[in-house]
Amino acid sequence: MVCVKICMISVIMACVFLSLMTINPSNNIYKKLIELLDENQKKILDKITEERKGIFYVSLSIGLCLSILLIYGLSSRKYTPKTQVCVFIISLITIISLVYTVYPKSDQFVRHLSTDEQRNVWGSLKKDIKLKKMVGGLIGLFIYSIMNTL
Repeated sequence: MVCVKICMISVIMACVFLSLMTINPSNNIYKKLIELLDENQKKILDKITEERKGIFYVSLSIGLCLSILLIYGLSSRKYTPKTQVCVFIISLITIISLVYTVYPKSDQFVRHLSTDEQRNVWGSLKKDIKLKKMVGGLIGLFIYSIMNTL
Protein backbone atom coordinates (compact mmCIF):
# COMPACT_ATOMS: atom_id res chain seq x y z
CA MET A 1 0.00 0.00 0.00
CA VAL A 2 2.90 2.35 0.71
CA CYS A 3 4.15 1.86 -2.85
CA VAL A 4 0.79 2.95 -4.25
CA LYS A 5 0.78 6.21 -2.28
CA ILE A 6 4.39 6.95 -3.12
CA CYS A 7 3.82 6.30 -6.82
CA MET A 8 0.66 8.41 -6.83
CA ILE A 9 2.62 11.34 -5.43
CA SER A 10 5.45 10.80 -7.92
CA VAL A 11 3.12 10.68 -10.94
CA ILE A 12 1.35 13.87 -9.88
CA MET A 13 4.63 15.68 -9.16
CA ALA A 14 6.09 14.59 -12.49
CA CYS A 15 3.05 15.79 -14.43
CA VAL A 16 3.09 19.19 -12.71
CA PHE A 17 6.84 19.51 -13.28
CA LEU A 18 6.57 18.57 -16.94
CA SER A 19 3.60 20.87 -17.53
CA LEU A 20 5.63 23.80 -16.23
CA MET A 21 8.40 22.98 -18.65
CA THR A 22 6.01 23.55 -21.56
CA ILE A 23 6.28 27.33 -21.18
CA ASN A 24 7.86 28.46 -24.40
CA PRO A 25 8.47 31.61 -26.42
CA SER A 26 5.73 30.73 -28.90
CA ASN A 27 3.11 31.30 -26.19
CA ASN A 28 0.84 34.21 -27.21
CA ILE A 29 1.11 35.88 -23.81
CA TYR A 30 4.89 35.67 -23.92
CA LYS A 31 4.95 37.03 -27.48
CA LYS A 32 2.78 39.96 -26.41
CA LEU A 33 5.13 40.70 -23.51
CA ILE A 34 8.15 40.69 -25.82
CA GLU A 35 6.39 43.07 -28.20
CA LEU A 36 5.80 45.51 -25.32
CA LEU A 37 9.43 45.54 -24.18
CA ASP A 38 12.08 47.97 -25.32
CA GLU A 39 15.54 46.71 -26.36
CA ASN A 40 17.06 47.28 -22.91
CA GLN A 41 14.25 45.32 -21.24
CA LYS A 42 14.71 42.48 -23.74
CA LYS A 43 18.41 42.30 -22.91
CA ILE A 44 17.61 42.23 -19.19
CA LEU A 45 15.02 39.47 -19.75
CA ASP A 46 17.55 37.44 -21.76
CA LYS A 47 20.16 37.87 -19.02
CA ILE A 48 17.71 36.80 -16.30
CA THR A 49 16.51 33.86 -18.42
CA GLU A 50 20.07 32.62 -18.92
CA GLU A 51 20.80 32.99 -15.21
CA ARG A 52 17.67 31.03 -14.27
CA LYS A 53 18.51 28.33 -16.81
CA GLY A 54 21.93 27.97 -15.17
CA ILE A 55 20.32 27.77 -11.73
CA PHE A 56 17.99 25.06 -13.02
CA TYR A 57 20.94 23.02 -14.31
CA VAL A 58 22.73 23.37 -10.95
CA SER A 59 19.51 22.30 -9.20
CA LEU A 60 19.11 19.35 -11.57
CA SER A 61 22.71 18.22 -10.97
CA ILE A 62 22.35 18.40 -7.19
CA GLY A 63 18.96 16.67 -7.39
CA LEU A 64 20.30 13.83 -9.52
CA CYS A 65 23.30 13.25 -7.26
CA LEU A 66 21.29 13.26 -4.03
CA SER A 67 18.45 11.19 -5.49
CA ILE A 68 20.87 8.55 -6.76
CA LEU A 69 22.47 8.39 -3.31
CA LEU A 70 19.03 8.01 -1.74
CA ILE A 71 18.08 5.17 -4.09
CA TYR A 72 21.42 3.50 -3.45
CA GLY A 73 20.62 3.63 0.27
CA LEU A 74 17.13 2.24 -0.29
CA SER A 75 18.36 -0.70 -2.37
CA SER A 76 19.59 -2.43 0.79
CA ARG A 77 16.15 -2.08 2.43
CA LYS A 78 14.38 -4.40 -0.02
CA TYR A 79 12.18 -1.78 -1.67
CA THR A 80 10.74 -2.91 -4.98
CA PRO A 81 12.21 -1.37 -8.13
CA LYS A 82 8.86 0.36 -8.78
CA THR A 83 8.93 1.99 -5.35
CA GLN A 84 12.55 3.01 -5.84
CA VAL A 85 11.67 4.73 -9.14
CA CYS A 86 8.78 6.56 -7.49
CA VAL A 87 10.96 7.67 -4.57
CA PHE A 88 13.62 8.79 -7.06
CA ILE A 89 11.10 10.96 -8.94
CA ILE A 90 9.73 12.50 -5.72
CA SER A 91 13.18 13.24 -4.31
CA LEU A 92 14.50 14.58 -7.62
CA ILE A 93 11.64 17.02 -8.16
CA THR A 94 11.63 18.07 -4.49
CA ILE A 95 15.37 18.73 -4.45
CA ILE A 96 15.30 20.59 -7.78
CA SER A 97 12.47 22.78 -6.49
CA LEU A 98 14.11 23.48 -3.14
CA VAL A 99 17.55 24.26 -4.56
CA TYR A 100 16.07 26.48 -7.29
CA THR A 101 13.96 28.35 -4.72
CA VAL A 102 16.75 29.02 -2.23
CA TYR A 103 19.49 29.68 -4.79
CA PRO A 104 20.27 33.40 -4.79
CA LYS A 105 19.11 35.25 -7.88
CA SER A 106 20.63 38.53 -8.98
CA ASP A 107 17.48 40.23 -10.26
CA GLN A 108 13.74 39.97 -10.81
CA PHE A 109 12.31 41.00 -14.13
CA VAL A 110 9.17 42.55 -12.66
CA ARG A 111 11.36 45.38 -11.34
CA HIS A 112 12.18 46.37 -14.92
CA LEU A 113 8.62 46.68 -16.17
CA SER A 114 7.79 50.33 -16.74
CA THR A 115 4.20 50.46 -17.97
CA ASP A 116 0.91 49.18 -16.61
CA GLU A 117 0.34 47.25 -19.83
CA GLN A 118 3.66 45.42 -19.36
CA ARG A 119 2.76 44.61 -15.75
CA ASN A 120 -0.69 43.36 -16.80
CA VAL A 121 0.79 41.04 -19.43
CA TRP A 122 3.40 39.85 -16.91
CA GLY A 123 0.53 39.08 -14.50
CA SER A 124 -1.25 37.15 -17.27
CA LEU A 125 1.92 35.12 -17.84
CA LYS A 126 2.07 34.28 -14.12
CA LYS A 127 -1.61 33.21 -14.21
CA ASP A 128 -0.83 30.99 -17.19
CA ILE A 129 1.92 29.32 -15.16
CA LYS A 130 -0.49 28.69 -12.27
CA LEU A 131 -3.00 27.19 -14.70
CA LYS A 132 -0.32 24.87 -16.07
CA LYS A 133 0.42 23.71 -12.51
CA MET A 134 -3.25 22.90 -11.92
CA VAL A 135 -3.66 21.16 -15.28
CA GLY A 136 -0.49 19.16 -14.66
CA GLY A 137 -1.81 18.07 -11.27
CA LEU A 138 -5.15 17.03 -12.75
CA ILE A 139 -3.43 15.13 -15.55
CA GLY A 140 -1.29 13.41 -12.93
CA LEU A 141 -4.37 12.38 -10.95
CA PHE A 142 -6.05 11.15 -14.14
CA ILE A 143 -3.01 9.13 -15.24
CA TYR A 144 -2.63 7.67 -11.78
CA SER A 145 -6.29 6.70 -11.58
CA ILE A 146 -6.00 4.90 -14.93
CA MET A 147 -2.79 3.15 -13.85
CA ASN A 148 -4.38 2.17 -10.55
CA THR A 149 -7.32 0.44 -12.26
CA LEU A 150 -5.10 -1.71 -14.49
